[in-house]
Amino acid sequence: MAYEDSRADVFAPSEFRIGQVLSKSLAVFFQNIVLFSFIAAFISLPAVVYSEFVQPSPQRQGIEALIGFILVFFLSPLGTAIILHAAFQSMRGRPVRLAESASQGLARFLSLLGVMILQTLGVALGAMLLLIPGLILLVMWYVAVPSTVVEQTGPIQSLGRSRQLTKGFRWKLFGLLLVTMLISGIGGGLIAFVTYYGSHPVQVVTQVIWGGVAGGFSSVLIAVTYYYLRVAKEGVDIDQIATVFD
Repeated sequence: MAYEDSRADVFAPSEFRIGQVLSKSLAVFFQNIVLFSFIAAFISLPAVVYSEFVQPSPQRQGIEALIGFILVFFLSPLGTAIILHAAFQSMRGRPVRLAESASQGLARFLSLLGVMILQTLGVALGAMLLLIPGLILLVMWYVAVPSTVVEQTGPIQSLGRSRQLTKGFRWKLFGLLLVTMLISGIGGGLIAFVTYYGSHPVQVVTQVIWGGVAGGFSSVLIAVTYYYLRVAKEGVDIDQIATVFD
């Protein structure tokens, strides 16, 4: 397998181009599409199995929904961290090893969980205040997870670091999020339409596969966005950023 060398397309400091971020994200994702999709699908599998095959009683539907949410809540940042490490290894031109990436993600699990809790509470509170503050916080904290993993900062410091890196580029990031969410929503809708007359197991498996592809790309996009934000702000290259993994 050929690996890209990200040093060949480093931006000049202060530049941040959405087209280049998307192009790089797609390139990195397709280099390891099976692995990235598998990680994202595997992380989401417990919640899917629980929601599809554990039949709640009418009196316990709220509890069952809460358990499903907790499963996703705990596992999604871990999946993002694992894919993030693998994406950085790919961008460095190094082999991607699942065990190594999983080890790096697990090592930062508690900090990642703290970031997830603070992000969720902040965005939810902001969304209740006429939605706009929630969107602002969502964009502002977009790269908090890679900040936690790469720079090994605590939850509060990671949110502050993300705020610093996204400053000046938040409208671009907002546009990037809208485009990717739209594509993901359309893709999911088309798959649901195509499999509408299929059996229930086929529908579930298809949705898990699509969720793995969409989730895997989303995590790669976060990693690449973080990388290019640091290039634009600090003029560093991929090896300077990822020396923490050595």
